[in-house]
Amino acid sequence: MAVLTVLATFNERPTLDKVMEWVDYETLALLWGMMTIVAIFSDTGFFEYCALMSYKLAKGHVWTLITILCLFTAIVSAFLDNVTTILLVTPVTIRLCEVLNIDPKHVLIAEVLFSNIGGTATAVGDPPNVIIVSNAEMKEAGINFSNFTLHMSIGVTFCLVTGYILIWFFYRKKDMTFKDPPEIVELKHEIWIWRQTAASINVMSREESTVKALLMQKVYNMENKLQNLLYDRRYVFLCTYMLQRIKDTSHG
Repeated sequence: MAVLTVLATFNERPTLDKVMEWVDYETLALLWGMMTIVAIFSDTGFFEYCALMSYKLAKGHVWTLITILCLFTAIVSAFLDNVTTILLVTPVTIRLCEVLNIDPKHVLIAEVLFSNIGGTATAVGDPPNVIIVSNAEMKEAGINFSNFTLHMSIGVTFCLVTGYILIWFFYRKKDMTFKDPPEIVELKHEIWIWRQTAASINVMSREESTVKALLMQKVYNMENKLQNLLYDRRYVFLCTYMLQRIKDTSHG
């Protein structure tokens, strides 16, 4: 659209037939097919099952779980769109981190890194790769899916190893456990579930509108409860801090 706007500004607007020749239908068809496969996988619970198997294999060890999730994300991103893969892996990752009482943002950062690396490994893992391989000049040069993957495998392997070493280096001494107590973590998760349930309701009748309003009211009540719990924790912390300061002052 931006190109067409600029050309129209200089009175060089192309014809409709010329614009249609610019459209790469093979790339669009491939992207549409990948999105369809991802949608089917998400409905079948494939990602939830893989996350559960990762948890069983890790046996409660945080670094083992991070390694398995990162490798799984990289492999899936090599054959599906990496952005969509992250969107589907994120909810189950957050749930696993809540079970292990660890902060999910560290695990998600590692997954995003490995997803980008894995997506560059094949011609279908990332939209720019699809555009490159489907280019006419690339086809004439004999670059197909197998050749592209073969040439990228060396660099991708090096990046995977280097990325894992960097993650281990930065996270090895970091306390990744949740600072919030389990009841607050669980309450936050319940709020997210009820909010997602309310958002999934398409208001088409008066009854559906009533149900959605009731669900949102429950969300508001739980958020108020969460705010009260957080306020109580801050109040207790402040009182404990002030008492400690008074004791230190009296001893001094």
